[in-house]
Amino acid sequence: MRIAFFILLLANLVLVLWQTQIQPHRAGKQAFPEIPVEKRLILVSERNKPQTVAEHQQAAEQPEVDMTSPVPDLGLPDIEILGGGTETDIEVEPVTAEPQRVCYTMGPFKETQLAKVVSGRLRDIGAEVSQRSKVEQEQYGYRVYLKPYASREEAVEESRKLADNGIRDYYIISDDPEKKNGISLGLFRKKSGAIRRMAQVRRFDFKPQMEIRYRDTTIYWLDFEHDVEVDSQPLWRELAEDTPEVQRLDRDCEPQA
Repeated sequence: MRIAFFILLLANLVLVLWQTQIQPHRAGKQAFPEIPVEKRLILVSERNKPQTVAEHQQAAEQPEVDMTSPVPDLGLPDIEILGGGTETDIEVEPVTAEPQRVCYTMGPFKETQLAKVVSGRLRDIGAEVSQRSKVEQEQYGYRVYLKPYASREEAVEESRKLADNGIRDYYIISDDPEKKNGISLGLFRKKSGAIRRMAQVRRFDFKPQMEIRYRDTTIYWLDFEHDVEVDSQPLWRELAEDTPEVQRLDRDCEPQA
């Protein structure tokens, strides 16, 4: 009986010890489980503080940043800010519009002296003038003639018949290879005079012909240009009245390629 009492007492002591020491310690661990660092809530006041001893030690080992040290040169160009000048400023020159120009060609002038006078007057009003010349064929009259004969003797015989009929203004052609041994009956400035001469010769059974005569002549042209504000009209009107054959032609101011 005594043994059973001690066994029961020992069982009660073990139960009390279990309830008061071992069980509360395990229950405490289960009531407050450890939360991983990445899932913990951090207070605003603790945001900049190390959360663990390891983090605190790691933060202490980080070198401090000196905010007063100069910024390293990265090789970038300077930029002007708020009007501040730098050595890399770029000055842009203002673009000025060129004055408008007009260009003309005036001519032809048959006399070089007249071309020089007009050129000087154009320069007096501010024009830029250049003169050029050209050799051309000029019509200067009409010739009435009898076509070439087979020989000079035959031409002389026909010329005697002209003299017998009162026609004495003639000569035998020798300086023109195409009309050699022909008979020239006169040179006329106007066509009407040549036609009257032909009618006179036909009355004596001759068959005269008429041709236009040309000669080489040098003519002159003036190329000039000036600002659009310059008025060259008065000079042009004066020149047109004195020399109606002279023309004023518009031309392109750009040089031809």
